[in-house]
Amino acid sequence: MRKTRLILTVRNKKEGGEFRNGEEERLKFILKFLGKIKFEYVDVGLEGGNKLIGKVKARAGKRGAKLILSKHFSYTPSKKLMHKTYLKMKKMGADVCKIVGTAKKKQDCKRMMEFLGGFGSGKEKKGKVIAF
Repeated sequence: MRKTRLILTVRNKKEGGEFRNGEEERLKFILKFLGKIKFEYVDVGLEGGNKLIGKVKARAGKRGAKLILSKHFSYTPSKKLMHKTYLKMKKMGADVCKIVGTAKKKQDCKRMMEFLGGFGSGKEKKGKVIAF
């Protein structure tokens, strides 16, 4: 068994990445690599939309990979918005939800930690969340 876990991610410019072709080409690229290499996870931006996410989720599942859905903010969102984003990701089939903010003040870090503190208990117990 491989010690290093592989994550496939292909971000377009809008998501802060370098992939410059259209969404159909990005989908083809992701599906091609999911078919060739054994990835443990595939990370797709929430902005990819239902079609891309659905097709990636289906192929990833067939290959034994889990889906990470990501949302990157250029600021630190409110706890309410982070929770709403988390629920949307879960509804779309995310195995892991990744929410990334940009901290500019100490309060931003505190807000993110408070948001994360809500996981591991209650009805959110089963949710896997990455946030920073």
